[in-house]
Amino acid sequence: MTGRILRTELRRSAAGAAGLVLLLVCLAFVYSTPGRGPFWRDATAWTAQWGSLAVWSRFMFLLGWPAVVGVGAVAGLRDRRSGIGELLGTTARPAWQRIAAPVGALALAAVTGYAALLSVGGVQVAAHDGLPRPWWVPVAFVGSAALVAGGWLGFGIARAVPSVLTPPLLAGGALAGTIGLFLSTPVGDGSTPEGNVGAPVRLLLLSPVLSGPAHPWQTVAGRVSLGQAAWWLGLAGAGLLLATAAHRRARVAAVPAALAGLAAALVLLPGTAGAVHGVDRAAAALSCVDGLCLTRLHEPMRRTLRAPAERALAALRVVPGAPARIEEVPAAEPRSGPPPRRADAILFNADWAQYAGRDGDQLASAFVLGAGTPSCFGAHDAPDEGTTRRQDRELVARHVVAARLLGDPVPLQKASSAYGPEVGATAREAWLALDALDAPARTARYAAVRDAGLTCRADPLAALTGLAS
Repeated sequence: MTGRILRTELRRSAAGAAGLVLLLVCLAFVYSTPGRGPFWRDATAWTAQWGSLAVWSRFMFLLGWPAVVGVGAVAGLRDRRSGIGELLGTTARPAWQRIAAPVGALALAAVTGYAALLSVGGVQVAAHDGLPRPWWVPVAFVGSAALVAGGWLGFGIARAVPSVLTPPLLAGGALAGTIGLFLSTPVGDGSTPEGNVGAPVRLLLLSPVLSGPAHPWQTVAGRVSLGQAAWWLGLAGAGLLLATAAHRRARVAAVPAALAGLAAALVLLPGTAGAVHGVDRAAAALSCVDGLCLTRLHEPMRRTLRAPAERALAALRVVPGAPARIEEVPAAEPRSGPPPRRADAILFNADWAQYAGRDGDQLASAFVLGAGTPSCFGAHDAPDEGTTRRQDRELVARHVVAARLLGDPVPLQKASSAYGPEVGATAREAWLALDALDAPARTARYAAVRDAGLTCRADPLAALTGLAS
C-alpha cells in the first residue's frame, strides 16, 4: 500500500472522517458545559495534569467511541454502495490487499483525531505547569487501540452485513453499551454511581471508557492497561478477519480472535475495584519550605500560597498549641463525613478552583478559619434542621476567630452577608462579646474554639462566647 493510495483514502473515503468526527464529538462533549461539567472539577480538571488529561480523554469515549464505530461501518459499506462488491470479489487480488487501504486510513484517522484531542488538552496542561508522569502514556495507548478496534469492528461487521441500517444500529448499540457499563463502573473511591448496582469489575473494564479521577494523584494500574490492550487487540483482529472474509465460513475465524483477546484480558484485569487505581507516590511526595508543605504535583502553587501561609501561621502563634505548618493532603475530599484534621498542622486539599483563584487575604483567612481547624461537617453530607443550626453556629465561630486573629473583619462581613441576616447578627454578637474581654481571655477563647474544631465534640460558638448554645 503506497502513501499516495493512503492519502487518497483519507481525502475521499468515509474512513478519513473518523478522526474529525471523534475530535468534534469529544470537544462538543467537553465544552457543552464549560466550567460546570465533570471535566472541569477543580484539581482533577481535564486540563490540570497529564494523568487527568489521559483519563478524561477516555471518559470522552462515552460518546466518541460509538461515533468511530459508526464511521467504520459507513466505510465498510463503500463497495455495497458503489455496486462493485461482486465485481471485486471475482478479481484475483486477495481481499486483504483490497481492504488494506481503507482500514489503514481508518486507523490512521482515528489515532490522529485522538492525538489532536490530547494536544488540545496538552497545551493547556503545559500552561498550568502540569507535572509529566509516565503512567498516562499506556492509558493513551489503550485509548488508541480501542479506537482502532472499534473502527475496524464496525468496518468488518458492515462488510459482513451490508445494510444501510448497519451503521446506525452499530453506533446506537455501542452507545448503549458504553453508557450501560459506565453507569455501573466504580468511581475513584471504589463505590458505584448512586442508584446503580456494580457489575463484575473485569466485565466493566472491557469498556473503552474510564471514569474521571477522584483526585489528581490517582493512577490507572498497569494491569488494567495491559488487560485492556489485550482485549482491544483481540477485537481489532476480529474486525480485520470479518473485513477480509470472502464467505460466511471464513467469518467464523473472527470469533476465536475475539475470544482470545477476552481470555487474555480476563486473566490480566484485576477483579476488585480497589485494584483498578493506585496512587502516584512520587507526585504525592511532600516538600516543606518555611512551614508550607505541598506535594510535588502542586509545587507550582507555592508561588500563590507562600505569603498567605506565612501570614496565617504568624497570626496563629498567639494561640496555645498552634500548628507550625500548613500541609496539603494528597487525597480526595471525603465523600461523607468531616475532613481529616491534625493538631500539629493545618490540613488542606489543594483545589485549583478553591485556592489558586483566591487573593492573598482570602487564602490567609481560609487557613486561619476555626483557629486552623477544618469544619466538623462533611461537604457532601445532607443536613437536617438541627444539623443546619449547628453548622451555622460553627460557621460564625470559625469566621469570627479568623477575622480577629488576622485583624481583618472584611472576610467576616462577606461571610455574614452571604449566609443571611441571622448568621450576620450572631456574628456581630460574638464579635462584641470578645470586645468585652482582655487579650489573655480572648486568646483562651480562641484556643477553646481550636480544641472544639480538633475534637468535634463541643459547640465552637459556645466556646468562643462563653454562652451555652
